[in-house]
Amino acid sequence: MKKWTGQILLNKIAVGGVYGDRLGLVIVSDRNPNIAKTIREIYSGVFQGICMQYLLHNIKNKFWGILVDMLYYCCAKTYRLCEFACLMNALTLVQPRLGPYLQEVGYERWSRAYSEGCRYNIITTNISECINAILVKERELPVTALAEEMRSLVQRWHYERRTEAEKCKTRLTPSAETLLSEQYQLSMRMRLDPANDTVYTVLDGDKNEVVVLQAMTCSCRRFQLEQLPCAHAMIAIRHSKRDVYDLCSEYYNLSTWKAIYAGVVYPLPHQGDWVVPNKVRDVKVLPPDI
Repeated sequence: MKKWTGQILLNKIAVGGVYGDRLGLVIVSDRNPNIAKTIREIYSGVFQGICMQYLLHNIKNKFWGILVDMLYYCCAKTYRLCEFACLMNALTLVQPRLGPYLQEVGYERWSRAYSEGCRYNIITTNISECINAILVKERELPVTALAEEMRSLVQRWHYERRTEAEKCKTRLTPSAETLLSEQYQLSMRMRLDPANDTVYTVLDGDKNEVVVLQAMTCSCRRFQLEQLPCAHAMIAIRHSKRDVYDLCSEYYNLSTWKAIYAGVVYPLPHQGDWVVPNKVRDVKVLPPDI
């Protein structure tokens, strides 16, 4: 329990240093009850989502059925409540016991359609698993050597990303600019029917979507969940002659990207050159309570 308290508290300090305390913050993790309890104690009003990949691993261990993986992925990734309902019905027909299990877990914790916070496009904890995979050999080292390997890794990553951010000339991060471009291209085949200066009906094939620019919402729900204009919003923005960047979350801004990696992770000299104060040297480090 204590290890999660320390780790999550450090995350709060780091996040607060860049963004401050924010409403609608979402933390994605596995279903470890100690993590959930610690998040509730440290953060106020934060929503805890579940990693989609972690939940799928549990599903594979408990259930089996043809098309289960595919239907589950579709349920997790869809933005629309109506599509989610249809997919869940299909999933329950394929594996009857799975429907009640996912309902007990809570649709809002693993699906985009029911998410109670802005998860953007983060639906897994793959970044954490990536770090675990990189350090798979180093985890066999003594704890001090492991800590130094992790510090060296973070130092290198910070430098590379800070350098990349400094070279960027766009207003948003490269990945966000790519998403905007894709949505712009999709919007070229759509038609627009304005209601007023902020409310529009967008004709997308056999579907009609309602976009409200002032509220930054679309009936497809992608706009509000990812905080980045969807294709339906793009055609409305073009018609209104607004600046598309004004309708993007600040988290996608180049300035935010730079702020995240503004801090420097400094290298450490050789341990033999350390000057350790006596009050630190005399501290007895006890093993953790288990």
